[in-house]
Amino acid sequence: MAASDATREISLEELRETMVDLEQARRHERQLRFESEGLLEGLQALTEARDTGQVFDKLSRVLRRFVPFEDAFMLLAGASGELRTVRATAPVFEGLHWRAGKMLQRVLDGQIVCVFDLAEVPEWQDQPAAVRNRARSAIHAPLRSETLNAVLVFVHAQPAFFTADQVRLLERFAPLGNQALISIEYRQQLEERARELRAANDALETSHLQLLQSEKMASIGQLAAGVAHEINNPVGFVLSNLGSLAHYLDDFLEVLSAYERLEAELPPSLPGLSALRALKARVDLGYLRRDVLLLLQESHDGCTRVRDIVQDLKDFSRAGGAEVWQAANVEAGLDSTLNITANELKYKAELVKEFAGVPDIECLPSQLNQVFLNLIVNAAQAIEQGGKVWVRTGREGDAIWVEVADDGRGIPAENLGRIFDPFFTTKPVGQGTGLGLALSYGIVRKHNGRIEVDSKPGCGSRFRVWLPIRQVAAGTEETHRRDP
Repeated sequence: MAASDATREISLEELRETMVDLEQARRHERQLRFESEGLLEGLQALTEARDTGQVFDKLSRVLRRFVPFEDAFMLLAGASGELRTVRATAPVFEGLHWRAGKMLQRVLDGQIVCVFDLAEVPEWQDQPAAVRNRARSAIHAPLRSETLNAVLVFVHAQPAFFTADQVRLLERFAPLGNQALISIEYRQQLEERARELRAANDALETSHLQLLQSEKMASIGQLAAGVAHEINNPVGFVLSNLGSLAHYLDDFLEVLSAYERLEAELPPSLPGLSALRALKARVDLGYLRRDVLLLLQESHDGCTRVRDIVQDLKDFSRAGGAEVWQAANVEAGLDSTLNITANELKYKAELVKEFAGVPDIECLPSQLNQVFLNLIVNAAQAIEQGGKVWVRTGREGDAIWVEVADDGRGIPAENLGRIFDPFFTTKPVGQGTGLGLALSYGIVRKHNGRIEVDSKPGCGSRFRVWLPIRQVAAGTEETHRRDP
């Protein structure tokens, strides 16, 4: 009976121990489940982070459930070895600079360091009293990626507050933060690459459009040259005929004058004389004599103007062959362009030319004429009625400048930085493609020049094109856009 009782007591003791073990296992299972759920929540939160600051915010929010810290902040290591606070849950920790002592260096090397009493750590002794009073114990965790080395610091005002389990939990969370930073950097690299590709695609599209526009202008130039040649032929023989007609008319008038002198000597009773005098009175021979000379002169002047306009059109297009760099006078190009745009200007603005007699420059003349055409037409279109357009030239050192100014509407400040962008236009639909200034920008850059812009709404605009007199092998100079 005694042996049986002893056996029964041993079995009960083992049962109690088993139950204790089971309860501990349940608690451990609950703790693991709690931590796993936290890890999953942290992973989900970190996948949404878009920058380092969001990584800190999301990690701090998730970790507060498991590590009941009072304050947290993030230190970022600089190239000089000094650390600075870049994020904090309390303002007192913001803007602090830290020396990378032995403890912080261990963290930067990848260790998690728990400090039970910060009063014994030299790195903390130089901090303000407000910081030391709020932090007596701390856990330091590394946060690292390929380009960033940081330290997460969780503090509590009570010494020896943090436990080994909390340190172990942070060891599980740390890789999540590191991976989040790596993902962010990779995403940023992809976004930067995407921006570069978009910019390259935009540049390619712009170049394609400029090439199409150049081909279009070349075709128009060839057409203009052909039309000019065809017009020149009839204009040439009309002018020649008018010259011959003027000589013939002088002879006719000389004969007529001789008849008039003879008429004065004839007797009044001569048959038919009275009828002749009546005919002269009816046709007003004196008026016809004066007016026919005026008509002939006006016809000659009109044909001369047509010839000059056709020549200006040929000079403007320069379509006689493949365009090459050559010495040309921009003022002559401006005159040709102004003749082409005369109809655009004469009904709404007064043209003021102020040429300084600049020297010839090495250039592609027809392309520069296209720039001048765009600027002059834009100036004319900026004026409603009764304004002025100034076209000026000048020289400074090894460069010349051409300026087109107007007293029209002006350009709003918010648009001033975009006027050279392809397809940007403030004109009504159907009145502008947004390519004129973009093409002008490219042409000026090709000439190693720049464009300056000054404009104010209601006060007009001023475009000044700077061009070197001689081309050099140096790279092109950026165009300057300057607010007034």
